[in-house]
Amino acid sequence: MSPAESKSILKSKTVWANIATALVMLAAVANVELSAEEATAIVTGVFTLVNVVMRLVTKGQAHIV
Repeated sequence: MSPAESKSILKSKTVWANIATALVMLAAVANVELSAEEATAIVTGVFTLVNVVMRLVTKGQAHIV
């Protein structure tokens, strides 16, 4: 798919959802005492769920600006 047939990555719901999730998870982990393994498991789990949901609602590909 050429860039003309895709949208800018800045308009990608998946990219913005991942950025938002990362910021929330970093804030949550920074304020809670968790082991590295627990923090990794939480972040991985949340990213996985967000990516699956976003993939289901995504209509097309995105290109890097």
